[in-house]
Amino acid sequence: LDVPPRYTEKLDVFSFGNCIATTLTHEWPNPAHPIIYEGNQQQMLNELERRHHQIDLMSSGEKDMFLPLIKKCLEGDAALRPSSVELVSAMKQIESTLQSTESSAYSQAQQAMSQLSLAHQQKTQLQQQLEEECQKHQIQLTQMQQENTQLQQDNTQLQQENTQLVEANAKLYDDIARLTGLIIRLQPNSIQPLTEPLLSNKQHQQQQEEKQNKTDLKEAITPKLLKLRWKSEHLNIYVQWSCS
Repeated sequence: LDVPPRYTEKLDVFSFGNCIATTLTHEWPNPAHPIIYEGNQQQMLNELERRHHQIDLMSSGEKDMFLPLIKKCLEGDAALRPSSVELVSAMKQIESTLQSTESSAYSQAQQAMSQLSLAHQQKTQLQQQLEEECQKHQIQLTQMQQENTQLQQDNTQLQQENTQLVEANAKLYDDIARLTGLIIRLQPNSIQPLTEPLLSNKQHQQQQEEKQNKTDLKEAITPKLLKLRWKSEHLNIYVQWSCS
């Protein structure tokens, strides 16, 4: 800067460079001392180097876009600083670049939103499918439980019927044994008594009637016995089938 400072267009350009740096970093311009010492050597710093604490706070994108313009605005030689017309042109170019970048970022954001929306729809459809499958499995499970309950009831009924058949079979065996004993008692003796010729006609007639009655009774009981045996055999077959 000129000492004493003189107000010109170039001074406004210098101030504009400081405004850009302050706007980007939110740091008040506080330039370092223009002279630093490294050992016994003295080194002069330019205006941009004096503001390194602000430059370090900028992002890489901000540096690529604004740092060349800031460097030109902070030139120590006022003649090397851009004019106001050149500043307007440079700012329009930066604005165009920002709009392009924002448009690209907006397009990318829209694509990302579309992908997220599609993923959400797919997730919703998958959840609906899972819920439908779960409902189907629940219905099948309920049906299987009902069928299992019915099978248990049928099994209980079969066991009761089997018990009744066993009892009926035991009763038939008792009846068969009783009838068999009765038939054995009703069979005529194979050896006739030696005293038969001495029996009176009345006694002989009574014996003949008794024999005839026994014979008639045997003939009447034999079909019933055969029928009972037939029923017993069929009941045994049914019991074995139901138990298996």
